[in-house]
Amino acid sequence: MNKITRIWHGTTKAKLADEYLKYLEKTGLSGYRKMDGNVSTKILRRFDGYICHFLTETEWKSYKNIKSFTGDDFEKA
Repeated sequence: MNKITRIWHGTTKAKLADEYLKYLEKTGLSGYRKMDGNVSTKILRRFDGYICHFLTETEWKSYKNIKSFTGDDFEKA
């Protein structure tokens, strides 16, 4: 089965990283996981001095499934 991977990158202050991770889990990741056609959802984070990088990776069965979550402009975050 072919999968479509979407990647999003964001940053926050390192001291806010745990709080931001909880926010991402609550507002985005939980929604992705409930969507039909979502194969997997992952979030990675890396501390770099005073900044924390977040990388979210989702895998989908089809563009149609992605659009059911994002709307027609599926390339926009």
